[in-house]
Amino acid sequence: MDIFEIISSLLTSLSILFAVYVFWWNKQTQEFNEFRKSLLYIRINYDKLLRGIEQCSLAEIGLSISNEIRAIYPDGCTKDDLIDILTTLQSNYSYNNYVVTATDMGLQKSIIIREINEITDTLREIPYRHEVTMPLISKILSNVIFYMNTAMSYITKDTGYTSTFLSREVRTNENFIQRLNNIHDVDLIYREIGEIIREYSYDTITDVTPILHSANKIVDILAAKLLKMSDTELFFLKMRDNRVFSNVSYNLTDDFPEEPIDIAYLYLEKIRNIFTIGEWHKIQECRELIIDKVTAMK
Repeated sequence: MDIFEIISSLLTSLSILFAVYVFWWNKQTQEFNEFRKSLLYIRINYDKLLRGIEQCSLAEIGLSISNEIRAIYPDGCTKDDLIDILTTLQSNYSYNNYVVTATDMGLQKSIIIREINEITDTLREIPYRHEVTMPLISKILSNVIFYMNTAMSYITKDTGYTSTFLSREVRTNENFIQRLNNIHDVDLIYREIGEIIREYSYDTITDVTPILHSANKIVDILAAKLLKMSDTELFFLKMRDNRVFSNVSYNLTDDFPEEPIDIAYLYLEKIRNIFTIGEWHKIQECRELIIDKVTAMK
């Protein structure tokens, strides 16, 4: 074999290696682009979640439920009959069950609730799409997004709405009864029911909004850092991500935290050097606020 054949073979081998490298790097780039899209989805849809808890959106939820409640009462029901039924629901088991069903149907038919459920379902799924590429980052996202979804579940589950009418505290509340007595039109009573539900929703979401904001702030700080990284920087982060995640998983102990925000914080500490001092302090503040709010609600 002469020198030219050797050179030709080497060049052919190098061309094959280069083609393999290009294919491999394009695949890495594609993964990173999908990862970036997921981060953008989280940031964009957080704004949609906020719109879902605005007063007008909560009013739509209340109206949807009140329309279903209207359907369970007899035709020709007078104002006095309606008030009597509403204020004795706990002992009137047939209407009790009807109200539970009507509340559930009202939530299912609410456009706002459907949109919120679609967003939260996707948010819950996103971290698992990148579990192989970025296992540590995925764990951080899934454990923080848990609180965003939990906060929204307070206005998408029927338990709280049902208790608005079935609890003795509400039924015997003079303000509740007076509000109904002050209305002379039966149709407007149903509107008032929708308004009461809106007020319940607003009071509830006011309690959990700080959790929603804090969880999103942590995700936002992390996403902002990752979105600024080039493919090369993300690749090196991926390599470190896999190595660190393997070490953390291998060294799990009995005192490994159980609260999702503490698990997220444990993993965040492993990549702490990508954050500025101010960003890290903000993450710590958000974590403490979430812990305080969750503890107070237990």
